[in-house]
Amino acid sequence: MRNKLRNLLAVAAVAAATGTTGLTGATGASAAAQADWAGCPDGNVCIYAEGRYSNIGAGDVTNKYFRYGTYNLSNQVNQHWVLNNQNGPFEDAYVKLCTGYNGTGDCSKVLGPGYGEYLNLTPINSIVLYR
Repeated sequence: MRNKLRNLLAVAAVAAATGTTGLTGATGASAAAQADWAGCPDGNVCIYAEGRYSNIGAGDVTNKYFRYGTYNLSNQVNQHWVLNNQNGPFEDAYVKLCTGYNGTGDCSKVLGPGYGEYLNLTPINSIVLYR
């Protein structure tokens, strides 16, 4: 219950900082579909600068991913916001975070469309965008 509340509060902090409304979900929170979410363009998955917990924006985005596929991460350690802004009729896609390179290892952490979470990326070495 404590982790669920922490996730809800974390996403609410992003929502408050960016003007997003419409939080839903029992195990997390989903941001309302929009063209730009905290500087993350529509249809993208974005990773933000390390340690930036509140008031994140376009200037804090360190990585953007638009196409389906597997991407190896480099120099992404400690706490980062990861936002999945793949919303809408053509972009309802997921991102899974994997401990190994090339989408291998433990890939059990999945972020659905319109979902963001403040995560420790130290053990994460790749992400996979898929539909």
